[in-house]
Amino acid sequence: MGAGYVVTNLDGFGTCMTDFHTLEAAQAENDEAGEEQAEAADKSRAGSDADEVITEVDDEAAADTVIRHRRAEGTSVEGDTRPVAVREILKRKRYGRRGGMGFRWSKTVGAWIRYHTRDHKADTWSIGRLSLALRLELGLKVCRVIDNATRRSFAEAEAERYEKEEDSADRFTEHGANATSTPRRSRSARRPARRLEPRC
Repeated sequence: MGAGYVVTNLDGFGTCMTDFHTLEAAQAENDEAGEEQAEAADKSRAGSDADEVITEVDDEAAADTVIRHRRAEGTSVEGDTRPVAVREILKRKRYGRRGGMGFRWSKTVGAWIRYHTRDHKADTWSIGRLSLALRLELGLKVCRVIDNATRRSFAEAEAERYEKEEDSADRFTEHGANATSTPRRSRSARRPARRLEPRC
């Protein structure tokens, strides 16, 4: 039995458990394999122009678009994202470990972000797919900047979560107060009165 596995017997059945580091390594291998498959599929759909796809650049200053992932802040896209073609690629529901997720504009961050990526390792499969689409379809120079090491403390994450919950509760309370303070007329009361015609 390889290292990292613990086998326990329960009611005659064997249960195999894998430690955290082994799971992370397996997930990284799956991400790399999925990224290669997605790139091959996108290139095959692109046809002969796929051989001329621009390679990624290492210098942020030389890039048109920077896909940045900080474990403490999540995944964001920086650069000139105003062109419609760029925004259409970002909004595609093709990202996420299970697909079906797109990037959304965040007024708070001031950039396009993918929700639910904070406090997680970079989703290299989705980042690679976005990078390839920008390079292959629009000819943009893309730079990836990934930082999986810098984490938020548990206390910081919990403090932010509580703050968001309090803000949401305040908004709901305000909406409820507005709804009760302004009486709503029934639909029948809003209708114009109909003249009753005498029956013959």
